[in-house]
Amino acid sequence: MSRNNGQMSEAFFTAVFLSASGGLQDAYTYIQRESVFANAQTGNIVLLSQTIFSGNWSRIFHYAIPLLAFALGVAAAEQIRFRCQSSPAIHWRQLVLLAEIGLLFSVGFLPSTLNLLANALVSFSCAMQ
Repeated sequence: MSRNNGQMSEAFFTAVFLSASGGLQDAYTYIQRESVFANAQTGNIVLLSQTIFSGNWSRIFHYAIPLLAFALGVAAAEQIRFRCQSSPAIHWRQLVLLAEIGLLFSVGFLPSTLNLLANALVSFSCAMQ
């Protein structure tokens, strides 16, 4: 077993927690928010491909927007790391976590008429992990 050099984000428990969190977010968006995955973007690519090949053009954005939001979430987390990694006041990972908490909290208040936005925000948050 390799040591994590004191880095909490590399601990086994943290990996388990993040995996469970991502799975729960996928279950939530798939069951409650129009059958779109938040964390498993491979699933969204498969569903997007199926939608394109079946000619169901009205559903393309249901899968493309979360894919784009996921990519933007990765970029946002990297920007936070780049800009704040030398901050003595707060660690950049804590800023990312606070952003995720805020985004996921706000999703809970979005009505079902805004499922596309909710899925995008959850995908963005999952990517930040």
